[in-house]
Amino acid sequence: MSKFINPLTDYGWKAIFGRETSKPVLIGILNALLEGEKVIEDLVFLDKEQQPEMSGGRMYVYDIYCRTNTGEHIIIEMQRESQVYFKDRALFYTAAAIVNQGRPGDWKYQFDAVYGVFFLDFRLSDSHGEVVTDVIMADRKTGEMFNDKLRQIFISLPNFTLQEDECKTQSERWIYVLKNMETFDHLPFTEDIPVMRELEKIIAVTSMDPEQHGLYQASLKAYRDNYAVLSYKVEEGIAIGEARSEAKVKAAEERADKAEAVAKAKAEAQREQDKLATARTLKASGVSTEIIMHATGLLREAIEQL
Repeated sequence: MSKFINPLTDYGWKAIFGRETSKPVLIGILNALLEGEKVIEDLVFLDKEQQPEMSGGRMYVYDIYCRTNTGEHIIIEMQRESQVYFKDRALFYTAAAIVNQGRPGDWKYQFDAVYGVFFLDFRLSDSHGEVVTDVIMADRKTGEMFNDKLRQIFISLPNFTLQEDECKTQSERWIYVLKNMETFDHLPFTEDIPVMRELEKIIAVTSMDPEQHGLYQASLKAYRDNYAVLSYKVEEGIAIGEARSEAKVKAAEERADKAEAVAKAKAEAQREQDKLATARTLKASGVSTEIIMHATGLLREAIEQL
């Protein structure tokens, strides 16, 4: 059994990061992602269940929803599977946190910035192999920030391939730990990132009570079952693709063979026509049949019929 919780499971992610004791860890991860821009000193957890603005509308349930000491609203989610409209969903959820800041009365549309931070257990389409895709609202022509109130950060874990000794930045170290957490006996980087020691206590499977352990095991089973199903679908898709490719190649080869045979037949027919034309010309010039036979390779009967 693994010593540490798998954060890619639904229960594991929320158990690690969705409680008050996890705030220093969450702050460490966010500061690593925003290194050089801002320093978050504190977080306040907000209600993860957000009621819709309109009656009968869909309620938004976030994995983690918090506000920083400098006012930013931050949505943090772990997404295990891709969806056809995942980017739209991510934008919708991020925008919902803006809409829900609306106020009745003489409100001037002043609201706090909203960040959506999405950890993905799949490759984001159009990521071009990048681990972090950082999306802002910018002027298309100049590239300058147009509005800093909406930002989305996508971390594609499958694109992260660095080994422990290759991780140089704080964000690389955090991503390495999150991706490989379940495999460790002890967390790395505790000297560089002291809060890792706190994380080590939080993620220990032995720290769970029986009820939590049961919920985690159920979540872990669901994660593994889902992984197995997805892996099978991927392998099946590859097999189908290979079979289709082989069929296409075979069909192309058959077409090529047929085309080659037709070309050969046409060339042979053209050579026969050329021989007959030559024989006809020679015969009209009074050349003997024997010489024409020798020159063209035609039979006597064919020449005599010209």
